Amino acid sequence: MEIIEVATKQEGTDTEYYSKAADYWENVTPTINGMLGGFAKISHTDIDGSNKFLKVLLKVENGPGTVRALDCGAGIGRITKHLLTKHFDTVDLVEQDKHFLEKAKEYLTGNTKIGQLYCAGLQNF
Repeated sequence: MEIIEVATKQEGTDTEYYSKAADYWENVTPTINGMLGGFAKISHTDIDGSNKFLKVLLKVENGPGTVRALDCGAGIGRITKHLLTKHFDTVDLVEQDKHFLEKAKEYLTGNTKIGQLYCAGLQNF
C-alpha cells in the first residue's frame, strides 16, 4: 500500500479552523483509543450500529452500489477494517495525518480490499 500525498490546497481552505484541527490530530496516538478520544471500549458498539445502518441502506432500491467506498477521515483504518471491507469490493482511505496512514498500512496488511491511501484533508481532496 502506497500513500499518495495530495499537495494541492484548495482556495479558502488555509484557515485557522483547519490548522487547529490538524494540530490536534497531529498529537493523537495512532491507536483505536486515540481515534475514539479515549473511548476504545465503544468501538464494537459503534461498528455494530454502523453495520446495521449500512445493511439497510444497501438494500434500498436504487441505493448505493458496493463496488467502491471512501473512508473519509480514515485515521488508522478502524472503520475500513471492521465495517467497510465487509460490504464493499474496494475501500480507499483519505486522512490528513500521514502518521495515521502509516499505522493504517500496518493495521490493514493482508486485506485485499484496500485501494488507495490518500494523505489530504477532506477540504483539499
